[in-house]
Amino acid sequence: MNRLEFMKQLARLLDDLPREEKIEVLKYYNGYFDDAGAENEAEIIAQLGSPEKVAAEVKAGMEDAFASEEPVKYQEEERQERQERQERQESSENVEPEMAPEFAPKPVQVSDRKKKKNGWKPLLIAVLFILTFRLWFGLAAGLFGLAMGLIGLLVGLVGAVVGCVINGVVMLVTAPLTGMLSLAIGIFLIGLLLLVGLLVGLVFGKLIPFVINGIRKLICGVGDAVGGIWEGFTGRG
Repeated sequence: MNRLEFMKQLARLLDDLPREEKIEVLKYYNGYFDDAGAENEAEIIAQLGSPEKVAAEVKAGMEDAFASEEPVKYQEEERQERQERQERQESSENVEPEMAPEFAPKPVQVSDRKKKKNGWKPLLIAVLFILTFRLWFGLAAGLFGLAMGLIGLLVGLVGAVVGCVINGVVMLVTAPLTGMLSLAIGIFLIGLLLLVGLLVGLVFGKLIPFVINGIRKLICGVGDAVGGIWEGFTGRG
């Protein structure tokens, strides 16, 4: 028997093994023959014995390895299961039990005195607003007039810019100097237009909301102060 016949019979005898394990075994014995060299082929076959013997030894070794690994695998699975059971127990202990209805926090109820006190505030604010209506109306009218004036100035500047630019372009043909002067004025007016536009944005976006909010806070503050004085004087809310 030569090497080729030996390996063919061994491969046939290992057909019942998984493919990956069979390939590993055949690779191992092929390497064994390669290391010994072709001149020692007969000696290696004599040392190994028959292909049946080699196949039986290989299968017996795999069964022993599987038997030795099975308890370890079982122990690992048991350890993981015990750890998961312990974690579930700890998580259930950390959950706070629901509070009994008799110990649950009760909704805060506003007392009648607090309700009466809150009822004076809108009335005082309304009275103060009526008494100082002329002041707030004058201030609001002044702000409205300022805003309208800025808008009128903005519209006028737009018209002036358009007129200067158109006139400058037309005059460049007949009177270049006059046309250039008109365009220069138009450019100046564009800068002024941007400045007025920024001012209009500040008035509508900042000044007017600031004044309105200030008036509201002032009226509310005066109403609270008067309400406190009234409560101290009458001794009731």
